[in-house]
Amino acid sequence: MLPKSYSRFFFSKLTLANITDSSRVERRGFKTAHCEGPDPASITEIREGIAYLASLGGPPFLPKGPGSCSRVSCSWNSAIWVCNDNHDTLVIGNWPDVARSAQRIVDACLELKIDRSRVKGYSIEPGNWRVVIGHTVC
Repeated sequence: MLPKSYSRFFFSKLTLANITDSSRVERRGFKTAHCEGPDPASITEIREGIAYLASLGGPPFLPKGPGSCSRVSCSWNSAIWVCNDNHDTLVIGNWPDVARSAQRIVDACLELKIDRSRVKGYSIEPGNWRVVIGHTVC
């Protein structure tokens, strides 16, 4: 779970799930990276974390939310979390979906192109889950 100080950056409840119309997805902010959140993490470690997540088999299982976050990768104080904003447990299609969401954050938020060695942000996905990238102790 993310520290409470980070909660101001994230939605505690989303009301739209299972969107299939891509124009509606974009208008609602789904599948879009937001470059705010925890302190920035090392891009090198995050890229390794993304590769690791993309290699995993089986579907990710997320505990009940909303706001339930599980750290799924962490190396050298650089973490990737997956968060469930549903009231029930959630099974995501597969780990590469999580990796793609994290990559979307990297592509958009690489320290806003100023310091290309660090990244932070979050990406909201259809189905009321999100990926968060940032610094933490690990």
